Amino acid sequence: MGRTLDLVDDFHAAGDNVDDTGPIDDWAAAIQATGKVGTAPPGRFRYKRSTSPFTKGGYKIRGAGHMGLNAKNPWLMDRGTYFIPDGGLFKIQDTRAIDIAGFGIMYPTPAPDWVPAIMLDGVAGSSDVLDCNQDSRIDNILILGASVGFQTGSAVSYHKTRCRIEGARQSSVLLNEVTSPGSGDSKIYGNWYSGQPPYGHARILGGGGLDMSNNKFNGGAIGIAVVMGGTKESFAPAFFNNNSIEGVTQFGFLFQKPPGVAEVAGNIGISNNEIVGGITIMDQQGGGQWFLDGHISGNRIYGLPWQNPIVNISGSKNLSVGCNRILTFNSVSVRGITFSTTCIGCAESGNFRGPNVT
Repeated sequence: MGRTLDLVDDFHAAGDNVDDTGPIDDWAAAIQATGKVGTAPPGRFRYKRSTSPFTKGGYKIRGAGHMGLNAKNPWLMDRGTYFIPDGGLFKIQDTRAIDIAGFGIMYPTPAPDWVPAIMLDGVAGSSDVLDCNQDSRIDNILILGASVGFQTGSAVSYHKTRCRIEGARQSSVLLNEVTSPGSGDSKIYGNWYSGQPPYGHARILGGGGLDMSNNKFNGGAIGIAVVMGGTKESFAPAFFNNNSIEGVTQFGFLFQKPPGVAEVAGNIGISNNEIVGGITIMDQQGGGQWFLDGHISGNRIYGLPWQNPIVNISGSKNLSVGCNRILTFNSVSVRGITFSTTCIGCAESGNFRGPNVT
Protein backbone atom coordinates (compact mmCIF):
# COMPACT_ATOMS: atom_id res chain seq x y z
CA MET A 1 0.00 0.00 0.00
CA GLY A 2 1.30 3.42 -1.00
CA ARG A 3 -0.13 6.86 -0.55
CA THR A 4 -3.57 5.68 -1.62
CA LEU A 5 -5.84 2.89 -0.45
CA ASP A 6 -7.72 1.26 -3.31
CA LEU A 7 -10.92 -0.63 -2.58
CA VAL A 8 -10.20 -3.31 -5.20
CA ASP A 9 -6.41 -3.52 -5.45
CA ASP A 10 -5.71 -3.30 -1.71
CA PHE A 11 -8.88 -4.70 -0.14
CA HIS A 12 -10.05 -7.07 -2.88
CA ALA A 13 -13.62 -5.88 -3.31
CA ALA A 14 -15.34 -7.53 -6.26
CA GLY A 15 -17.59 -4.66 -7.36
CA ASP A 16 -20.10 -7.14 -8.77
CA ASN A 17 -23.20 -5.94 -6.86
CA VAL A 18 -23.20 -9.06 -4.64
CA ASP A 19 -21.55 -8.36 -1.28
CA ASP A 20 -18.49 -6.21 -0.57
CA THR A 21 -19.38 -5.45 3.05
CA GLY A 22 -16.15 -6.82 4.52
CA PRO A 23 -13.78 -5.09 2.09
CA ILE A 24 -15.64 -1.79 2.47
CA ASP A 25 -15.42 -2.04 6.27
CA ASP A 26 -11.68 -2.67 6.10
CA TRP A 27 -11.13 0.05 3.48
CA ALA A 28 -13.08 2.63 5.49
CA ALA A 29 -11.27 1.74 8.72
CA ALA A 30 -7.85 2.08 7.06
CA ILE A 31 -8.73 5.42 5.44
CA GLN A 32 -10.01 6.86 8.72
CA ALA A 33 -7.01 5.55 10.67
CA THR A 34 -4.30 6.76 8.29
CA GLY A 35 -5.81 9.75 6.49
CA LYS A 36 -4.64 8.34 3.16
CA VAL A 37 -6.61 9.01 -0.01
CA GLY A 38 -9.18 6.31 -0.68
CA THR A 39 -9.79 5.32 -4.29
CA ALA A 40 -12.47 3.13 -5.83
CA PRO A 41 -12.47 2.00 -9.48
CA PRO A 42 -15.55 1.33 -11.61
CA GLY A 43 -17.90 -1.21 -10.09
CA ARG A 44 -21.05 -1.72 -8.04
CA PHE A 45 -20.05 -2.17 -4.42
CA ARG A 46 -22.80 -3.64 -2.26
CA TYR A 47 -22.69 -2.78 1.47
CA LYS A 48 -25.11 -4.90 3.51
CA ARG A 49 -25.22 -2.96 6.75
CA SER A 50 -27.63 -0.27 7.96
CA THR A 51 -24.83 1.47 9.89
CA SER A 52 -22.34 3.80 8.20
CA PRO A 53 -18.75 2.67 7.59
CA PHE A 54 -17.54 6.28 7.56
CA THR A 55 -17.99 8.22 10.81
CA LYS A 56 -14.70 10.15 11.11
CA GLY A 57 -13.09 12.90 9.01
CA GLY A 58 -9.63 13.85 7.84
CA TYR A 59 -9.33 12.22 4.39
CA LYS A 60 -10.19 12.28 0.69
CA ILE A 61 -12.05 9.67 -1.35
CA ARG A 62 -12.09 9.60 -5.13
CA GLY A 63 -14.18 7.36 -7.34
CA ALA A 64 -14.00 6.82 -11.07
CA GLY A 65 -17.00 9.06 -11.70
CA HIS A 66 -20.58 8.17 -12.47
CA MET A 67 -22.61 8.13 -15.64
CA GLY A 68 -26.08 8.37 -14.10
CA LEU A 69 -28.95 6.24 -15.31
CA ASN A 70 -29.56 5.97 -19.01
CA ALA A 71 -32.40 3.72 -20.10
CA LYS A 72 -31.07 3.55 -23.66
CA ASN A 73 -27.52 2.76 -22.58
CA PRO A 74 -27.56 0.95 -19.21
CA TRP A 75 -24.02 -0.29 -19.88
CA LEU A 76 -22.79 3.23 -19.11
CA MET A 77 -23.13 2.43 -15.42
CA ASP A 78 -20.32 -0.08 -15.75
CA ARG A 79 -17.99 2.86 -16.34
CA GLY A 80 -18.60 4.46 -12.94
CA THR A 81 -18.16 3.82 -9.22
CA TYR A 82 -21.38 3.03 -7.35
CA PHE A 83 -21.97 2.14 -3.72
CA ILE A 84 -25.19 0.34 -2.82
CA PRO A 85 -25.67 0.46 0.98
CA ASP A 86 -28.58 -0.55 3.18
CA GLY A 87 -28.35 2.71 5.18
CA GLY A 88 -26.26 5.86 5.14
CA LEU A 89 -22.77 5.61 3.67
CA PHE A 90 -21.30 8.63 5.48
CA LYS A 91 -22.39 9.66 8.98
CA ILE A 92 -19.58 12.00 9.97
CA GLN A 93 -19.42 13.07 13.63
CA ASP A 94 -16.07 14.82 13.70
CA THR A 95 -14.57 18.30 13.45
CA ARG A 96 -12.27 17.18 10.64
CA ALA A 97 -13.34 17.64 7.05
CA ILE A 98 -14.05 15.03 4.45
CA ASP A 99 -13.37 15.61 0.75
CA ILE A 100 -15.29 13.13 -1.39
CA ALA A 101 -15.94 13.14 -5.12
CA GLY A 102 -16.67 11.10 -8.20
CA PHE A 103 -19.05 8.26 -7.36
CA GLY A 104 -22.69 7.29 -6.99
CA ILE A 105 -24.76 6.06 -4.02
CA MET A 106 -27.82 4.04 -5.00
CA TYR A 107 -30.77 2.62 -3.10
CA PRO A 108 -32.66 0.03 -5.15
CA THR A 109 -34.22 -1.02 -1.80
CA PRO A 110 -35.48 1.94 0.25
CA ALA A 111 -33.37 2.95 3.24
CA PRO A 112 -35.16 3.71 6.53
CA ASP A 113 -37.07 7.00 6.67
CA TRP A 114 -34.99 10.14 7.29
CA VAL A 115 -31.67 8.29 7.00
CA PRO A 116 -29.33 10.42 4.84
CA ALA A 117 -26.91 8.98 2.31
CA ILE A 118 -24.35 11.61 3.43
CA MET A 119 -24.47 13.29 6.84
CA LEU A 120 -22.10 15.99 8.12
CA ASP A 121 -22.24 16.51 11.87
CA GLY A 122 -19.94 17.57 14.67
CA VAL A 123 -18.76 15.76 17.78
CA ALA A 124 -21.65 13.68 19.09
CA GLY A 125 -23.45 15.26 22.02
CA SER A 126 -21.46 18.52 22.01
CA SER A 127 -23.12 21.95 21.92
CA ASP A 128 -19.81 23.79 21.44
CA VAL A 129 -19.52 25.53 18.08
CA LEU A 130 -15.84 24.58 17.97
CA ASP A 131 -16.92 20.94 17.77
CA CYS A 132 -18.75 21.41 14.45
CA ASN A 133 -17.65 19.63 11.32
CA GLN A 134 -15.68 22.19 9.31
CA ASP A 135 -14.72 22.76 5.67
CA SER A 136 -15.95 19.50 4.14
CA ARG A 137 -16.23 19.17 0.37
CA ILE A 138 -18.86 17.06 -1.42
CA ASP A 139 -18.44 17.16 -5.19
CA ASN A 140 -19.81 15.31 -8.21
CA ILE A 141 -21.82 12.72 -6.27
CA LEU A 142 -24.89 10.98 -7.68
CA ILE A 143 -27.49 9.86 -5.10
CA LEU A 144 -30.46 7.82 -6.28
CA GLY A 145 -33.50 6.79 -4.23
CA ALA A 146 -32.28 7.84 -0.78
CA SER A 147 -34.62 8.86 2.00
CA VAL A 148 -32.56 12.05 2.37
CA GLY A 149 -29.70 12.71 0.00
CA PHE A 150 -27.52 15.12 1.97
CA GLN A 151 -27.95 16.31 5.57
CA THR A 152 -26.09 18.54 7.99
CA GLY A 153 -26.27 18.61 11.75
CA SER A 154 -23.56 20.83 13.18
CA ALA A 155 -21.44 21.76 10.17
CA VAL A 156 -19.83 24.99 8.97
CA SER A 157 -18.13 26.11 5.77
CA TYR A 158 -19.02 23.04 3.77
CA HIS A 159 -19.25 23.08 -0.03
CA LYS A 160 -21.62 20.77 -1.91
CA THR A 161 -21.15 21.20 -5.64
CA ARG A 162 -22.09 19.49 -8.91
CA CYS A 163 -24.11 16.76 -7.20
CA ARG A 164 -27.24 15.11 -8.58
CA ILE A 165 -29.89 13.82 -6.18
CA GLU A 166 -32.83 12.02 -7.73
CA GLY A 167 -35.87 10.32 -6.24
CA ALA A 168 -35.37 11.32 -2.58
CA ARG A 169 -38.30 10.02 -0.53
CA GLN A 170 -38.37 12.73 2.17
CA SER A 171 -36.05 15.63 1.18
CA SER A 172 -33.15 15.92 -1.22
CA VAL A 173 -31.26 18.19 1.20
CA LEU A 174 -31.94 18.67 4.93
CA LEU A 175 -29.99 21.40 6.74
CA ASN A 176 -30.35 21.30 10.50
CA GLU A 177 -27.61 23.52 11.89
CA VAL A 178 -27.83 23.07 15.65
CA THR A 179 -24.69 24.88 16.83
CA SER A 180 -23.37 26.59 13.70
CA PRO A 181 -22.68 30.35 13.71
CA GLY A 182 -24.18 32.64 11.11
CA SER A 183 -20.90 33.22 9.26
CA GLY A 184 -20.25 29.69 8.08
CA ASP A 185 -19.96 30.64 4.41
CA SER A 186 -21.31 27.29 3.25
CA LYS A 187 -22.12 26.84 -0.42
CA ILE A 188 -24.61 24.59 -2.17
CA TYR A 189 -23.78 25.38 -5.75
CA GLY A 190 -24.48 23.93 -9.18
CA ASN A 191 -26.52 20.88 -8.08
CA TRP A 192 -29.47 19.11 -9.69
CA TYR A 193 -32.46 17.82 -7.69
CA SER A 194 -35.36 15.91 -9.23
CA GLY A 195 -38.17 13.70 -7.99
CA GLN A 196 -41.20 14.08 -5.75
CA PRO A 197 -40.02 14.58 -2.14
CA PRO A 198 -43.01 15.68 -0.01
CA TYR A 199 -41.05 17.89 2.42
CA GLY A 200 -39.14 20.04 -0.04
CA HIS A 201 -36.12 19.41 -2.21
CA ALA A 202 -34.21 21.69 0.18
CA ARG A 203 -35.57 21.75 3.73
CA ILE A 204 -33.77 24.17 6.06
CA LEU A 205 -34.40 24.19 9.81
CA GLY A 206 -31.80 26.71 10.95
CA GLY A 207 -28.25 27.93 10.68
CA GLY A 208 -26.83 30.56 8.41
CA GLY A 209 -23.98 31.73 6.27
CA LEU A 210 -25.58 29.84 3.38
CA ASP A 211 -25.15 30.55 -0.33
CA MET A 212 -27.52 28.35 -2.35
CA SER A 213 -26.97 29.31 -5.98
CA ASN A 214 -27.13 27.99 -9.54
CA ASN A 215 -29.12 24.89 -8.60
CA LYS A 216 -31.95 23.15 -10.44
CA PHE A 217 -35.01 21.95 -8.49
CA ASN A 218 -37.53 19.89 -10.44
CA GLY A 219 -40.74 18.37 -9.09
CA GLY A 220 -41.99 17.64 -5.61
CA ALA A 221 -44.24 19.60 -3.29
CA ILE A 222 -41.85 22.46 -2.45
CA GLY A 223 -38.66 23.72 -4.04
CA ILE A 224 -37.00 25.40 -1.03
CA ALA A 225 -38.62 25.31 2.42
CA VAL A 226 -37.16 27.26 5.34
CA VAL A 227 -39.07 25.99 8.35
CA MET A 228 -37.65 27.32 11.60
CA GLY A 229 -37.12 24.14 13.55
CA GLY A 230 -36.30 25.04 17.13
CA THR A 231 -32.60 24.32 16.54
CA LYS A 232 -31.50 27.22 18.81
CA GLU A 233 -29.91 28.81 15.74
CA SER A 234 -31.58 31.64 13.85
CA PHE A 235 -31.32 31.56 10.06
CA ALA A 236 -29.03 34.40 8.94
CA PRO A 237 -27.56 35.35 6.57
CA ALA A 238 -28.64 33.39 3.50
CA PHE A 239 -28.54 34.06 -0.22
CA PHE A 240 -30.55 32.26 -2.89
CA ASN A 241 -29.37 33.29 -6.34
CA ASN A 242 -29.76 32.08 -9.94
CA ASN A 243 -31.71 28.93 -9.06
CA SER A 244 -34.39 27.33 -11.21
CA ILE A 245 -37.46 25.90 -9.45
CA GLU A 246 -40.11 24.19 -11.54
CA GLY A 247 -42.60 21.33 -11.50
CA VAL A 248 -43.62 21.89 -7.86
CA THR A 249 -47.19 21.39 -6.66
CA GLN A 250 -47.37 23.65 -3.57
CA PHE A 251 -44.67 26.34 -3.17
CA GLY A 252 -41.55 27.52 -4.94
CA PHE A 253 -40.18 29.20 -1.81
CA LEU A 254 -41.81 28.70 1.60
CA PHE A 255 -40.65 30.46 4.76
CA GLN A 256 -42.49 29.28 7.84
CA LYS A 257 -42.26 29.74 11.59
CA PRO A 258 -44.37 27.13 13.40
CA PRO A 259 -45.96 27.78 16.81
CA GLY A 260 -43.62 27.62 19.79
CA VAL A 261 -40.43 28.30 17.83
CA ALA A 262 -38.34 31.28 18.99
CA GLU A 263 -35.74 31.51 16.21
CA VAL A 264 -35.91 34.18 13.52
CA ALA A 265 -34.62 34.64 9.96
CA GLY A 266 -32.73 37.70 8.78
CA ASN A 267 -30.58 39.21 6.05
CA ILE A 268 -32.12 36.97 3.39
CA GLY A 269 -31.51 37.66 -0.29
CA ILE A 270 -33.58 36.04 -3.05
CA SER A 271 -32.30 37.24 -6.43
CA ASN A 272 -32.33 36.36 -10.12
CA ASN A 273 -34.14 33.04 -9.74
CA GLU A 274 -36.76 31.43 -11.93
CA ILE A 275 -39.46 30.34 -9.49
CA VAL A 276 -42.59 28.34 -10.23
CA GLY A 277 -44.87 28.23 -7.19
CA GLY A 278 -44.47 31.76 -5.91
CA ILE A 279 -42.92 32.96 -2.67
CA THR A 280 -44.72 32.64 0.65
CA ILE A 281 -43.54 33.99 4.01
CA MET A 282 -45.92 33.04 6.78
CA ASP A 283 -46.10 33.35 10.54
CA GLN A 284 -48.24 30.70 12.17
CA GLN A 285 -47.93 32.36 15.57
CA GLY A 286 -50.44 34.98 14.51
CA GLY A 287 -48.44 38.18 14.83
CA GLY A 288 -45.07 39.82 15.27
CA GLN A 289 -42.11 39.98 12.93
CA TRP A 290 -39.70 37.08 12.51
CA PHE A 291 -38.43 37.58 8.93
CA LEU A 292 -36.09 40.54 9.45
CA ASP A 293 -34.36 42.51 6.69
CA GLY A 294 -33.77 41.24 3.19
CA HIS A 295 -34.70 41.63 -0.44
CA ILE A 296 -36.56 39.78 -3.18
CA SER A 297 -35.30 41.17 -6.48
CA GLY A 298 -34.80 40.39 -10.13
CA ASN A 299 -36.71 37.11 -10.08
CA ARG A 300 -39.11 35.63 -12.61
CA ILE A 301 -41.94 34.34 -10.43
CA TYR A 302 -44.83 32.19 -11.65
CA GLY A 303 -47.89 31.53 -9.51
CA LEU A 304 -49.58 28.16 -9.57
CA PRO A 305 -53.26 28.18 -10.65
CA TRP A 306 -54.50 28.17 -7.05
CA GLN A 307 -52.11 30.85 -5.75
CA ASN A 308 -53.61 34.26 -5.00
CA PRO A 309 -51.48 36.23 -4.22
CA ILE A 310 -48.35 34.94 -5.90
CA VAL A 311 -45.95 36.64 -3.50
CA ASN A 312 -47.58 36.44 -0.07
CA ILE A 313 -45.68 38.07 2.79
CA SER A 314 -46.45 38.26 6.49
CA GLY A 315 -44.48 38.52 9.72
CA SER A 316 -41.73 40.55 8.03
CA LYS A 317 -39.77 43.71 8.81
CA ASN A 318 -37.70 45.86 6.43
CA LEU A 319 -38.14 43.60 3.41
CA SER A 320 -37.95 45.09 -0.08
CA VAL A 321 -39.53 43.49 -3.14
CA GLY A 322 -38.41 45.01 -6.43
CA CYS A 323 -37.70 44.52 -10.13
CA ASN A 324 -39.37 41.11 -10.28
CA ARG A 325 -41.43 39.75 -13.16
CA ILE A 326 -44.62 38.21 -11.71
CA LEU A 327 -46.71 35.91 -13.90
CA THR A 328 -49.58 33.49 -13.50
CA PHE A 329 -50.89 30.37 -15.18
CA ASN A 330 -54.37 31.41 -14.07
CA SER A 331 -57.04 32.58 -16.52
CA VAL A 332 -58.60 34.90 -13.94
CA SER A 333 -57.18 37.94 -12.20
CA VAL A 334 -54.90 37.32 -9.18
CA ARG A 335 -52.90 39.55 -6.88
CA GLY A 336 -49.18 39.77 -7.54
CA ILE A 337 -47.84 40.86 -4.15
CA THR A 338 -49.51 41.19 -0.75
CA PHE A 339 -48.05 42.41 2.56
CA SER A 340 -50.13 41.46 5.59
CA THR A 341 -50.83 43.78 8.52
CA THR A 342 -48.06 41.99 10.48
CA CYS A 343 -45.41 43.54 8.19
CA ILE A 344 -43.45 46.65 9.20
CA GLY A 345 -41.27 48.73 6.90
CA CYS A 346 -41.82 46.49 3.87
CA ALA A 347 -42.25 47.89 0.37
CA GLU A 348 -42.35 46.99 -3.31
CA SER A 349 -41.17 48.92 -6.35
CA GLY A 350 -40.51 48.41 -10.03
CA ASN A 351 -42.17 45.00 -10.35
CA PHE A 352 -43.62 43.92 -13.71
CA ARG A 353 -46.98 42.18 -13.58
CA GLY A 354 -47.99 39.95 -16.46
CA PRO A 355 -51.49 39.34 -17.84
CA ASN A 356 -54.13 38.65 -15.16
CA VAL A 357 -51.78 39.83 -12.39
CA THR A 358 -52.81 42.95 -10.47
